[in-house]
Order: sequence, then structure tokens, then C-alpha cells
Amino acid sequence: MPPPLLVPLAGAVILGVLVAVLTGPVLRRLPGRTPEGSRLHDGDPLPGPAAPPGLFGEAIPDDAPPHYPALATRGFALACGGLGAAASLTALALAPAPWLPLWLVWSTAFALLVSIDARTTWLPLRLTHMVWGLGSVAVILALLPLSGRAAAPADLVRVLLGGLASGLFYLVLWRLGHGLGFGDVRISPLIGALGASVSWTGWWVALVAGSLLGALWGIARILTGRRGPFAYGPWMWLGPAASLLFDAAGPGLL
Repeated sequence: MPPPLLVPLAGAVILGVLVAVLTGPVLRRLPGRTPEGSRLHDGDPLPGPAAPPGLFGEAIPDDAPPHYPALATRGFALACGGLGAAASLTALALAPAPWLPLWLVWSTAFALLVSIDARTTWLPLRLTHMVWGLGSVAVILALLPLSGRAAAPADLVRVLLGGLASGLFYLVLWRLGHGLGFGDVRISPLIGALGASVSWTGWWVALVAGSLLGALWGIARILTGRRGPFAYGPWMWLGPAASLLFDAAGPGLL
């Protein structure tokens, strides 16, 4: 029998390679702004925060997405693959078995989405829709006994309510004008659902940890003299990982 961590490690490496290989093709299919400055169809009618200088050094209008294919470099693909492998190892080792498909969406497609956000401060709508679709399929798979047991009805209700509550919470923050882009609101139900798949405490930890990490990063930017918008999605994405780690540490820590 292989050592306990060998199977998760092998699975994480495979998923990381898959993310790295698919990063370039996904980026090339995302609509955005061309290098010459013309606008392609974006599909995102709600403007986000003011955009930073473009990937080519030019100023980008607030409502114009970046030229995503410019990100399709070997270095960015390897970085996304490494992030996907690390996140997949965390999910395979710690995630609740019935909800593992949902967590693998978090560690692959969702990881790629927030990696793009980290580089551009944009969460591409097309890729966001894909993550939503994969997440919906993963919730359905949780109802099947793929891992030996299916998710209990109470667990399903908790996940759905957790996603709804998280979405409403971030929608209120966005309406109040606390510097969030609407892309952050779109991904917030997935954050809540992931945290709630652990427990209601996991839901709370996911929201608080992501918000706290984002706030600390914002403060660090101010202290170092950097102004303007920054990507909040990656910090939100880390929140569910905190819920897994807190749950693994045992009830004494919580």
C-alpha cells in the first residue's frame, strides 16, 4: 500500500501540470483588449475599479479589459501550475470527501481565475462563468456516492445557504462602495459554498480570513506608498484554504 501522502501528491502534480498546460489556451480565448487598443466584446457591463497601466505600458480605460493573451507566457503558466498543484494537494489531503470535486474546481480553474486577477485586477467574465459551471457540476457530484458516501441533505443545504449568504454579504459591501469590483461579488458565493462544505465555522473562517488578508495587503500597500486598486480576488480565494487548515487543526483552535 502506498504511503498516505503519495496518492494526494501524485494527484496534485497531475492537476498542476494540467493547469499549466491549459493556461495558455484559456487565456487566448478570453475576450478583451487588443494590443493596438481596439476593444473586443467584453461581456461585462459593470465596470470594476480603475484599471492600472496595461500590459504594454499604455493607459487602459476603466471599462476596458486587458489583453489577456499577453499573459500566456511560460512563466505565468508555470506559476499557475505550481499554485494549482499546491492547492490541489491541500484539497486532496484535507477537503471533506463528498465535496472534493468542488474543492478541485477551487484548486484548478478557480486558481487560474484569481491568478489572472492578481496580474490584471480583472476577473474575466467568461472564465468566471466557466468556474461557476464547474462548481455547479461539482455540487451535483457531491450528491453521488463517488467517495463511498454522498453528501447528506443537511450538508447540501448548508453549502447552498453558505453560498447565498456570502454572495449577499459581498453584494452589500459592493453597494456601499467599499472598493470591491463586481467581479469579486460574482466569485463570493463560491467562497461561501467552499467554506460551508467544511462547517458553518468553516464558512465564517473563509470569509473572515479572506477579508483580513485582503485588508492587511491593502494596508501594506499604503505603508509602502502604493496607491490605486489592487486584486482582492486572490485573498478571497485563500479564505477557504484557511477553513480547511483550521478544521484540520481541531476544535481546540476554533
